[in-house]
Amino acid sequence: MGKAVRMCYGMCMENYPPHNGAPKKGLSGWAWAGIGCGTVLLIGIIAFGLMVSWCNRKVTELNNDLKANPERKTAEWAIGLHPEFSVVSSNDDTKEMTIKEDKTGKEMTFSYKDIADGKFAVTNPDGTTVQMGAVDLSKLPTWVVLPADATSSGGFQADKLGKATGMVVFTTALTPTEVKEFFKKQFDSWPSGSGSSNSITVNGVEQHTLGKKSADKEINVMIQSDGTKTSATVTYSEK
Repeated sequence: MGKAVRMCYGMCMENYPPHNGAPKKGLSGWAWAGIGCGTVLLIGIIAFGLMVSWCNRKVTELNNDLKANPERKTAEWAIGLHPEFSVVSSNDDTKEMTIKEDKTGKEMTFSYKDIADGKFAVTNPDGTTVQMGAVDLSKLPTWVVLPADATSSGGFQADKLGKATGMVVFTTALTPTEVKEFFKKQFDSWPSGSGSSNSITVNGVEQHTLGKKSADKEINVMIQSDGTKTSATVTYSEK
């Protein structure tokens, strides 16, 4: 038995270097782990700082550009609300913008102000009339009802053979929850159809989405608040 123990001990010791009592040089595994975590944290802090700096720079550039030419920037924003159109060129001297219908390649030129104010309409070869820019709330379909104090800030309206399609962006003094309940009450009055609803708060920003779909129409609402005002985007279409 003693011989077996000695053999086992000898085999085990072969796997370990001799120890002369002097302290080991270098850092322990825990120390290296701490250094690694600290490095990762430092990189994260630097990356976050660079990202904040980049965002601040872009916001400053956007604000300066908006101040320099508010009509053009507003017109660009209005065109950007409609996915079927894109900006071809802008002329700050004449204050006009050429836009293109991506599907057909047709180009049209309008003034910045007319685009921003929504004072023009585009009629496509298929008979679809698109009113772009500011939305005339009085011309919304009867089944698209907004809060009484809603103020439109953009969107588009289209009509194809009597079928309405569009999007309207508006602001209201109501809270996001009140706006959600406002539309939910309307959707509950629909005779049939399926609905959806979701709510979330991210970094203090309250957001709600809800929608309703039936055999002949569909509407979707996105609502959010930054703590000072409530804005919502409503998209709708008739089938």
